Amino acid sequence: MQLNRFLFSCFFIMAVKLVIAQELALNLVPDSLKLNANAIIRYYDNTTVVESTTSMKIQVHKAVTILNRNGEEAGLFIIGYDNHIIPSGISIRIYDAEGKLLRKIRSDEIKDYSAYDGMSIYTDNRVKFYRPVVRKYPYSIEFSYTLHFKGYVGIPAWAPVTSFNTSIEHAALRLKYSDQVNLRYKSLPEGFDPLKEDFKNDHSLTWELRSLIPFKPESYMPEDPEIWPRVFLSPDKFGYDGSEGDLSNWNSYGRWIASLLENRQELPEETKNKVAEITNGLPDDYLKAEALYRYLQERMRYVSIQYGVGGFQPFSAKDVDKWNYGDCKALTNYYVALLKAAGIRGLYAVTVSDEGMPRFFEDFPANIYFNHVVAAALLDRDTVWAECTSSYFPFGFMGPSTAGNPALVILPEGGKLLKIPKINANESNLTRILKVDVFTDGSSKLKLCNRFTGGKLPDGLKEWMESPDVQKNNLYKNLDYRDIRIDNFVWDYKREGIPMVVMNADFSCNRFASVAGDRLIVPTLIPGYSNKIPDAEDKRINPIQLSDESSDFDTISISYPSGYQIEQLPENLSVKSEFGDYTLNFSVQNDNVIITRYLKREKGLFPPEKYIDFREFYKTINKAERQKLVLKFQE
Repeated sequence: MQLNRFLFSCFFIMAVKLVIAQELALNLVPDSLKLNANAIIRYYDNTTVVESTTSMKIQVHKAVTILNRNGEEAGLFIIGYDNHIIPSGISIRIYDAEGKLLRKIRSDEIKDYSAYDGMSIYTDNRVKFYRPVVRKYPYSIEFSYTLHFKGYVGIPAWAPVTSFNTSIEHAALRLKYSDQVNLRYKSLPEGFDPLKEDFKNDHSLTWELRSLIPFKPESYMPEDPEIWPRVFLSPDKFGYDGSEGDLSNWNSYGRWIASLLENRQELPEETKNKVAEITNGLPDDYLKAEALYRYLQERMRYVSIQYGVGGFQPFSAKDVDKWNYGDCKALTNYYVALLKAAGIRGLYAVTVSDEGMPRFFEDFPANIYFNHVVAAALLDRDTVWAECTSSYFPFGFMGPSTAGNPALVILPEGGKLLKIPKINANESNLTRILKVDVFTDGSSKLKLCNRFTGGKLPDGLKEWMESPDVQKNNLYKNLDYRDIRIDNFVWDYKREGIPMVVMNADFSCNRFASVAGDRLIVPTLIPGYSNKIPDAEDKRINPIQLSDESSDFDTISISYPSGYQIEQLPENLSVKSEFGDYTLNFSVQNDNVIITRYLKREKGLFPPEKYIDFREFYKTINKAERQKLVLKFQE
């Protein structure tokens, strides 16, 4: 009864706000919130009431003033729901610059779509969507709604601002829960703490923001900037779709996922016999696991299936075997079942597929990190990780989107947090060999060979899988020489030995070198691969996020016409820094200038005060690569 009175009080306050509504006239907003802003969040009240381990409500009341076209996205109304999340009480109103009501949006104007992602063969996820159409800026949009959760695994994080050039006049998160529910939170940035209130059997936490000026975007900043205020929430106990779990630690969360896998790795007898046929005669577990991985790739195709305990539970191995398709959960579970049939221990592991992965808080177990599932084969030599959704990856290859990321490996006794091995720069290579024949009129014939290995392999595979027309168009975009013609090209994928994608192309360029009297001025840069200088910034606020850990190896051989001599040979350069290493060398062999270039990029998060050094590193490289070879005709 005490909780009910508490909830009634909470929702009564929200209802009063709807009646009296804050004044939305733009002239009431301080100039500091308008400066550099495309939109202003006038108020954003989120009241989250966790009633039990299986029931929760979130009530939202929000108003945004759109100042110009660039702020339109901040005024979109979007809420997702499914069979376990029921929306109600949706109200949308539009106001003019003076805060006068223009119109109330009818329910039939709010679109309702299936949240189809282009790959899912089944999903019960849906979206309610409304885009305001207002001809005159500024205007304001106000909306309110309630989401009723019939069970949950995690509690949605609160992020009042997620776009640049958006200011906040007032925003608040009010979290209400009873004694029977134990909740944990982590708020960012450091020091953004809640006001705590305790009643007899109920508790309240309130985070509040006022007069937050707009954040401006910066080059190479983290995808999830630390300066944006956020609150992450997580329950210790939860109930969802008839299943109960414990998120108080990683081990207990792993036990819940393990319970969803029970009795779902049985294979048909015919498939067990096929496993024996594939693996018999192979001398070790590595070769057996590799052969079964290829069998998986040849038989199965990846589709997204958002079904089964809210998308947490995979389809059974028998069903996948029958249908020949599955999502990351189903294909991983199926591969683990194949390994099991061969007497090899395989493990199911949840991870994140994201090259610029948001911060991971090992000390804050929550259902906010993971969006992907992979397999780990425990072999005599080592643990080999396997990406089960790709039809083309080599066995044991984890692409840049997962390599180096945390993974919760699911054991019968619970979850164990590990890290997928990262791809270091020396294993992530793009090797380019360019041969150029320069003629007296400045035209040239060129041969280019690109080789993609290691962490660069997915880039090559993506291009290799395109149609010839798309491949040709992309090649023209990269070859940024003037007046160029591609004579022929071919892409090839070599799986044996060191897996690599290779592209060979022959092309002609009518204006490769510039003719200046009796001189030829020849560029020395691989086409299409100049290193852009990071933008200049007066005062850096955010850390520098570098996600690409890789190496480029380039060799350019320039053959020049008879009668010409080298008048100016560009200078060599060697630079070492915490952001990477760079070497550029020029040498002469007979009538050829040989250029070798090496660039190693380091991955990491660097403090903002390093930005000047980071920019200087690439300015130095860019300047070196803009050097020209000058040839002079000798009579």
